[in-house]
Amino acid sequence: MNILFGSPTIDSLREDGRFTILELDIIQAAEDRAPETAYCILTDIGLGEINQLADKVDMHHQLIDAYRSQQWDACLAIMQLLYGSWNGEVDSFYIELAKRIAEYKLNPPPENWDGVLRPYLTQS
Repeated sequence: MNILFGSPTIDSLREDGRFTILELDIIQAAEDRAPETAYCILTDIGLGEINQLADKVDMHHQLIDAYRSQQWDACLAIMQLLYGSWNGEVDSFYIELAKRIAEYKLNPPPENWDGVLRPYLTQS
């Protein structure tokens, strides 16, 4: 899986039409930096998955929407359906997201949570 940050690059790749691109996260690396969107460019789509590609991409978008609206159980259900897709290229992201969700279920984010990952806030 190739990960890129920022919309201008992704927009040009989308226009090209040869790539399958999934949004992963919005990350703010430091307090004085603007959040950036992380995308993955899928490079290993099996022939057996091509006819399901649009449906799986749509499911991934539903996952990201459910995550940002704190619908944790829906996220976990969608991830179960997606796990192993794209020859497993995105599985490490799904595993990491499941860990975050487990933590959020125990310790919910604040009411004003916007879904942005801010690793600098969790560092010791």
